[in-house]
Amino acid sequence: MAYQDLLQKAPAFVAAGVWVVSTLFRLVLYHLRWRQSATAGQSFTVQGATHLEVDLKKAIRPYPGMYFYIYFSGLPIRYKHQGFPMVSFFWDASKDVTVTKKLYFLMRDQHPIPVSNPDRRIARISLEGPYGTNLYLESYETVILLAESIGLAGVLPYALDLVQRRRHDKWLRERNIPAYYRDVTRKVDLLWKLDEPEPKVGHKVVLKILLWEEHRRRHSVTGSVESSSHRPTYKWTSRKPSSNLDTSQPRQLRR
Repeated sequence: MAYQDLLQKAPAFVAAGVWVVSTLFRLVLYHLRWRQSATAGQSFTVQGATHLEVDLKKAIRPYPGMYFYIYFSGLPIRYKHQGFPMVSFFWDASKDVTVTKKLYFLMRDQHPIPVSNPDRRIARISLEGPYGTNLYLESYETVILLAESIGLAGVLPYALDLVQRRRHDKWLRERNIPAYYRDVTRKVDLLWKLDEPEPKVGHKVVLKILLWEEHRRRHSVTGSVESSSHRPTYKWTSRKPSSNLDTSQPRQLRR
């Protein structure tokens, strides 16, 4: 009987052992300075999702698809050493540099992270990373990106990065400096499907960012909502300008 009871409890012991080893590993990384201290900047909540701005102490070279384990201060002790994996959906990249100290995260509101709670604002956090693989989409002439609901946070970096790289090279050419990236990408399509008629991931804010960021750089951009009573789909397109392409204002797609 005792042996059978021990076998029944084996999964619990294994899970506890994995948790202990993982926690100790995180502590070792922390003391080895693998984590980077950061400051939580401005944050706001839009329809169930929180936009968080993070200021790093050391600059990093960003790339689309990178994610971090974020550790928040002020959480209960059982969450003190728990890292929350989050994708950086974009970063602050000036025209004349390729590194950044400012990252932006888009996360769904979840317990116990108190970012969206006005009574429990967090100022200090630490980040472990970046992790993730760079897909080097700039080596493809046509790029099609698909996302559903909050999954946009993982796809949006690729679209914004391609626009940013193009902007960086244009800024250099205007100053008679050879282009830095020389991407071959000429067209980017982003399709975003929502789970419900009234989405909770700040879709209007995201669309305004895409349209404004692209239009102010005088590239062709289209944005529309494919009418549907249950699952609306947004489409955003970016093209390199050509001699026969009118880039004076954004166009609206027709069904």
